[in-house]
Amino acid sequence: MFVFGGSAHAGNLAPAVDDPVVVVPVTPSQSGSTPFDGFYVGGSIGYAFGGDDRVGIRGNAPQFDIGTLSNDGGIADIHLGYRWLLANYMYGLELGLEGGSVGSDIVGAGYAASMELKNAVNLRFNMGAILAEKTLVYGFAGVAKGKFDYAVSGTGAAGPVSIQQEPSDTGYVVGLGVERTLNDQWSIRAEYQYGNFGKVELSDAAGNTTSATPDYQSIKIGVNFAF
Repeated sequence: MFVFGGSAHAGNLAPAVDDPVVVVPVTPSQSGSTPFDGFYVGGSIGYAFGGDDRVGIRGNAPQFDIGTLSNDGGIADIHLGYRWLLANYMYGLELGLEGGSVGSDIVGAGYAASMELKNAVNLRFNMGAILAEKTLVYGFAGVAKGKFDYAVSGTGAAGPVSIQQEPSDTGYVVGLGVERTLNDQWSIRAEYQYGNFGKVELSDAAGNTTSATPDYQSIKIGVNFAF
């Protein structure tokens, strides 16, 4: 008598073989588990620093500098954007509005100068790569328009100077960022940004002039909501 081990199969002694399961890799854009695609809104807070706005006076004396405005302080923004995914790469546009307490003042050579940011609007192009479906690393560049309260006053080698204006000029922003998803709609991000707002010539009634060249760097953290 012969004894066969294993389970019996009626009419067939060979074991049944299941069809192989084919696993298709799912990219973030297919899974729907990432907020890195489509419209989003958000806000950020942070700190501005590292401005290099040299203040000079030209007029009734040879041109001379009275110092450099560092342009630091708290900063915040709100923004709206749209992103496209191509495999694991992201491309997008973002419109932002910045404001806060960014500014500085200096005293030198008998004169005082000050700058305060009133607001700045920027439109930028973002491009980056998604890592492990939850983390986006990106860079950006775009155009920016800023409005500032700018003043130079005093009495020194150039005589009385009284410049008080609110220049508005167009420049650029560039930077880097990283964003991490919390769920299908919410994410957090951190960014480094440098903004340069061009050069504007300012003058007073006596013909004294100075060049406003506001700029600053900033580090910000914020949240985004995708919809």
